[in-house]
Amino acid sequence: MATQFEIRSTHPDEHFARQAARTAFEAVDSLELQLSRFVENSDISRINHLSAGESTTVCLETMECLRVARLMYMETDGAFDISLGTGLEMLAVAPSEFTVTAFAEGVRLDLGAIGKGYAIDRAADVLEDWEVDQVLIDAGYSSVLALEPPAGQEEWPLTLSEPGGTGAVLVRIAARQRALGASGIRKDDHIVNPRDGAPVRSRQAAWVLEGELLHFPAAERAGSG
Repeated sequence: MATQFEIRSTHPDEHFARQAARTAFEAVDSLELQLSRFVENSDISRINHLSAGESTTVCLETMECLRVARLMYMETDGAFDISLGTGLEMLAVAPSEFTVTAFAEGVRLDLGAIGKGYAIDRAADVLEDWEVDQVLIDAGYSSVLALEPPAGQEEWPLTLSEPGGTGAVLVRIAARQRALGASGIRKDDHIVNPRDGAPVRSRQAAWVLEGELLHFPAAERAGSG
């Protein structure tokens, strides 16, 4: 996932809350070892090195991410593709056996669009098990989950800023039991159209709040379309 995770929480017992947060971070670190393509022997790295006819065993968390990714691939007619056009349909998954089999060489998976959000959800599960529920979790400021707000507040305050480093605030959001996802191309051409392999440059950024795509005039002007 190659990003920084942060947990903000309020709790009557600071030491207890720190222990809970530490356990949540350990869960994230464990997921990093399986989901990241940057880790040599992760589940995803092993899948990416499969030859035609070869199989590998993966953990439950990896299988859940692959299941979600395949569902999104089908529902978007291939527009959401964690293989970036290298052939997601060339992988067969057997959830009951936790195996992935390749029908062709060269399939390359990248869970960048799923991994951070999945890890945040698992961290939230850990914190709720510890009964620490006044929590805000973010991963690189692009994936955010707001649970219950601090005592005396109705929501967690969030802001969306204009891309490009101007610092201009586009909108302020009051979040409670809500998730926010963001993506953009300010740092690099890392969003690719899987149908032709070309980088997407028509818009600098997009935000999704609880399934709703957010549009702002200022963001439109900052992009090229």
